[in-house]
Amino acid sequence: MGWMKDLSRRDFLSSVGAGTLSLAIAGCDTGERIDPLSPVAAPFKPTAKVTLKINGASKPFQFIHLTDVHLCECDARNPELIEFMARRKNDFRKPEQTARNLFNHLNTLESDFMVITGDLVDVPTRANLEKAKKLLDSIDAFWWFTMGNHEWGGRAIPRDREFWSSEYRLWTYQPLNWYYKQLHGINLLFLDNSNYQITRDQLTRTRVLLDTGRPCIMFAHIPILIDTLVKPVNDRWGMPICIGGEPVDMERRLSWDMGPTIEPATREFLALVRSHPGMKAIFSGHLHFNHTDEYQPGYPQYVTGAAYENVYRRVTIEPA
Repeated sequence: MGWMKDLSRRDFLSSVGAGTLSLAIAGCDTGERIDPLSPVAAPFKPTAKVTLKINGASKPFQFIHLTDVHLCECDARNPELIEFMARRKNDFRKPEQTARNLFNHLNTLESDFMVITGDLVDVPTRANLEKAKKLLDSIDAFWWFTMGNHEWGGRAIPRDREFWSSEYRLWTYQPLNWYYKQLHGINLLFLDNSNYQITRDQLTRTRVLLDTGRPCIMFAHIPILIDTLVKPVNDRWGMPICIGGEPVDMERRLSWDMGPTIEPATREFLALVRSHPGMKAIFSGHLHFNHTDEYQPGYPQYVTGAAYENVYRRVTIEPA
């Protein structure tokens, strides 16, 4: 599984350091007739394997991108959510069983690390947090995580992103708001954009990181709205649930925790990403379908379909 397998998560975070800067810190519709109460079965559905040649990479490496598992476990510790979560479990066709089989499958693949870009849980119940930790502990390769809107929004009690960010220390020592690591000459950036906005602090740190001159790959739950995403995202969700989606139905926008408008720092972040040559690729999820296109000429954004449908993406980075 690559050179990271021999290190514990804590040891690895310590060993690679924070670099030279003081930088602190929605699936695939098959059309098949299925039993809605049965778990998704094999075959697993990897997207077409991606190979990116990046000038500045010092050696090849490979990783797996996974997103939108939507675990639906609940027990007596969250009694007010038991009925709701039982319905959600049926909606997602027993995602816990699907995830267990999928994670076992992914452990058979050669990879240096895995990135899970949010919505690992559908609602942050106590049972879900424990199930998610067991799944994460089962991964043989090293992994990183970014928060999705379901990690703290929707039916979460409390519906508070900061509260749940602290709770996810059960899963990871990694800071969840903004975090990066260098690997073989590439900056890997992990960003929480789960409320559809970018803070001024995230913007500043990202600009400084890009200005180092090292190539950067960004991982975040919610994709940037680009022209070729407008129709499919509206067809699927009825509104542009992406970063940069303009207000259309204010009531629905607020129900998605998008805020009443696009904040200035978010607009500046979009302008930065769409123009800076250091941002080489973006990987996201949230939409539950696969999509690939450029957010600026020559620089791709990959939206990966939902893991509750056995979808994942394999990526190889090679020196240009």
